[in-house]
Amino acid sequence: MGELHENIWSIQPVESVLIYSNGFTRKLPSVLAELKSLQNITLFDNFFTGIIHRSWVLIAVWSKIDFTNNSFVGSIPSNICSGKSLRVLDLGFNHLNGSIPSNVVGCPSLERVILKDSNLSGAIPQFRNCANLCYIDLSHNSFF
Repeated sequence: MGELHENIWSIQPVESVLIYSNGFTRKLPSVLAELKSLQNITLFDNFFTGIIHRSWVLIAVWSKIDFTNNSFVGSIPSNICSGKSLRVLDLGFNHLNGSIPSNVVGCPSLERVILKDSNLSGAIPQFRNCANLCYIDLSHNSFF
């Protein structure tokens, strides 16, 4: 286990960040919102903590967000699909709460949604506007 040096986020322009299975800890820095060309972020199998900030997901070019198996808390930001280009959303195995935001089910580009074992609750929304959705895993939550 260790800390990810903050200089990694100063590389510009970066389109993809893949940092998985390293045992990194701590919260992700706010500078993540400044990476305007970032399209894919894969951080699975670490120990990142804190909330998923609304400012991180304001970047309109997100294609893939994979924060699987970390220790993120709080709710899924209501603007997580605001750019309408998100294809993969994987937040499984975290310590989230709340329900699935309405803009997730209104994101036409979504192909994969994995929110498995994330402490989510509420009604499972209808994914009507997700014409490209081919895989969804909402298991091991408290949906009704």
